[in-house]
Amino acid sequence: MTVDPWHVLSDCPHCLAEAVVLEEMDPLHPACHLGVPARRQCRLCRWEEIAAAEPFQSSQPPSRGRCPCCDAPLGEHARSGHGPCPGCGYQPTLEQIRAPEDLKDPGRALWALRRWAR
Repeated sequence: MTVDPWHVLSDCPHCLAEAVVLEEMDPLHPACHLGVPARRQCRLCRWEEIAAAEPFQSSQPPSRGRCPCCDAPLGEHARSGHGPCPGCGYQPTLEQIRAPEDLKDPGRALWALRRWAR
């Protein structure tokens, strides 16, 4: 059985707009087992980050609730992206791909809103 990636909307920690960050949850990416999106991008300020590639492949689906590295059971804290695996300490590494745009200037903020509304 294969599971396709899915998307979730969340709030941006930079521009503070609600439901503008598109988070991609990919069951084949180890970071998603620990509640960390494989990729996320703000549609307003354009901030973007990805979970780094890992030297191991996940062998279990995220629904099993096990670490993709050591196969230890993950507690709620780790599954929700708020802590490392209690068994091996694995925690996804995030890499910023694009810094957020500064939307304090009214002209730039208006341009960002128009771009987002398309």
